[in-house]
Formats: sequence, C-alpha cells, structure tokens
Amino acid sequence: MSHLKTEEILAYVAGKMAEKKAFEVNIHLATCEECAKRVKAHYYIKDHFDTLWDTWTAKRHAEEYWQARVGEALKEAEIPPRLGERVKDWLGKISQKADVAIGVVIDASQRMAEVVQEGFEALRRPDIVLEFSSLPAPVLILGEEPEEGTIKVEAKGPPWTAITVEPTAQKITVQMEVSDEPWPLLLLFPKMEGKVFISEFSHPEGTDYLLAEFEDVPDGEFTLVVEPMPSDDKKD
Repeated sequence: MSHLKTEEILAYVAGKMAEKKAFEVNIHLATCEECAKRVKAHYYIKDHFDTLWDTWTAKRHAEEYWQARVGEALKEAEIPPRLGERVKDWLGKISQKADVAIGVVIDASQRMAEVVQEGFEALRRPDIVLEFSSLPAPVLILGEEPEEGTIKVEAKGPPWTAITVEPTAQKITVQMEVSDEPWPLLLLFPKMEGKVFISEFSHPEGTDYLLAEFEDVPDGEFTLVVEPMPSDDKKD
C-alpha cells in the first residue's frame, strides 16, 4: 500500500472511512512510520483544534490540514455558476497565501462581534503587513445606518482594507482599495463544520473602493480569506 493521501488521513481520523479500508490502513500504519506520524499529528490537531485555532503556525502538518480543510469546505459550498472556474483555479493554488486572512466571531443574540487578527500568519502572504485598528464609530456604507453592536476594523495595507461586522443584522461587509479586474474572491467559512460563504468584490458607482458582502451569517467563529490580487499572481 502506498503512503496515505491527506484525504484518506482526514477520513480515517474523522471515523468516516469504510470498515474494510480502515482495516487496510491499520495494517499499513503498523509498518509505515511516516504515515503513522502524520496520522498522529492530525489526531492531535483534531483533539486540540480550539487551541491551535488561536495559535496557528506554518508547521507542515498544520498547513497541510488547513489546505485540506479549505478544499473540503469548498466542495460543500454553494458556488454560483459564474464563479465555478475561478473557485476551482483558486483551490488549485490554495497553497499561495491570501492577501487578507482574519478571524470573525458573531453572536447575534448578544449583539456582539469580534475580529481576531493574531494567529493567522500561516494563511497570509509574508510580504503583506496588515495593521488593523478598531474605529471608534462605524463608517456608513452606501448610506446605510450601522446596526447596534457593529464593529469595524481598518488596515492601511497594502491593500487598504476595511471590515465591518454587524452581529444583529448577521452581516459582514468588506471594503478594499480599487484594483484592476478581475477583482478578488472572498471566502468565509466556519471554524468547524457549516455553510461556506463565497462572495466577490464589485465597484459601486460613485465610490472609491471595492465592496463585498456576506448576509445571513449565523452565530459562530469564521475565517475570512481574500484571494491574492491578480497582479500578485504574476509575481509568483
């Protein structure tokens, strides 16, 4: 039996592998030290995910697990037909770091929200430094009044980015400096299991920024990731 693929390890660790296949894997693990170490690492990540979520690093096993999680999440997502090929292309280059990657926490019942910046270094490109700062009062977006409990953080970039989280309205809005088309896609997916949200930027008439929105976001913890800008792809 050849070395286990990441998908096989995830199925084995999650207990979702067929009994016959799991038996074959058990035999393989008894003689393959490399696969046994990988399975052990994935078990550790699974059992300590809450802790690792806050202190994520770029270690090989953590990054491998992260990439597999994104891939599996995208397979279950409701992808608009017009974005199918772009999402597929991004998935094929998922090892490339995102321009923006942060954590978002929503609690609609308590009208509370939080944006987590620390611990996402493994997901962002190393040459981009995003120094987010909370704004004392939410800035109006296209003339809309902010909901109670709304928070907003802004990074001067590059790229300039502003993220507004409205827990009561269960809405997340992302603004970014204008760039050449095609504009980046955005992913918002849950910390554990749940619906994955996909959005794309647009350029509202009369504004000097790109805009993307996620609506009907349920309570929970999410990761927000913005696709690398097209100009950055050319540099790689």
